[in-house]
Amino acid sequence: MKKLMNLLAAGAMVALVAALIVACAGSAARRENEANKALAQAEEAKAESSTANISELPLGFYFGMTSEQADENIAALLQRQEISSTQVASFKYNHITASRDTIPFYVDLGFHEDELYRLIFSIQYGNQEDHTNLLRQDLIARLDSAYTHAGWHEAYFEDALCSFDYWIKENQIIFLRNAAGADLNYINAPVDKIVHDELMNKGLAEARARAEKRAESGATHTVAEDCLAGSSQEALKELSRHSSRSDEAAIREMVASGRAAILKRGTSVRLESSNVVTSTVEVLDGPYSGMTFVLSPSDIE
Repeated sequence: MKKLMNLLAAGAMVALVAALIVACAGSAARRENEANKALAQAEEAKAESSTANISELPLGFYFGMTSEQADENIAALLQRQEISSTQVASFKYNHITASRDTIPFYVDLGFHEDELYRLIFSIQYGNQEDHTNLLRQDLIARLDSAYTHAGWHEAYFEDALCSFDYWIKENQIIFLRNAAGADLNYINAPVDKIVHDELMNKGLAEARARAEKRAESGATHTVAEDCLAGSSQEALKELSRHSSRSDEAAIREMVASGRAAILKRGTSVRLESSNVVTSTVEVLDGPYSGMTFVLSPSDIE
């Protein structure tokens, strides 16, 4: 009996040690994940203020080219059969990795004041995670050591994780994302920040203008619990989709751009209109005072 008890005690000790090792490993992984996220955010801020002009992009594109020049390049690529036409994007492209794997993309272009500042390669649905992993390894193999690489993940939906990888050099950001969709973005960071700020300022200005035109009538309510609100019906629908997928990164992006807000419990609001699905309210106090948002009727009391 004593021998049996000793064996049981030894087994319990082994299990405890194993549990501690797993816990420590998990804690170290979480710290590394947060450190990589912080590194990417710090490097992104540097890139946004960079005065460098790294402009070369895949397929003969470059930052600063006009839409006419881009169309000419697309026509030449089509003629050489390096890309193909599609109705859902600017064109389709099959990328061959260094390991000779093929990744199919839909490709779109982003312009600001008729100058290219963003090139978006959207991974087609099907084997999205596998293609993202292949593409990550391909970029690691192809990009030189002058790029700072940081990757991290966040909770996405149920047991799934969304992953983010940044490669940053001077003004250029290469951003690989696998969340609700998967895409690879080549971004001219200083111009992208201008576009982001313009959209945010426009959204805030429009919200304030609407608030100024409203009549000073309507019932006053308070927000029942902390809740998400959209700047429009469309924004609220988008928020609902992101919330159902636990896509916190997308929600934060909407809040930062002014298309959404987090209204705190007890915030006073004036009801402008309401139906079974949504209520439109004017916020009467707090940081969003004077602005209009759309939320669920159950969020106010």
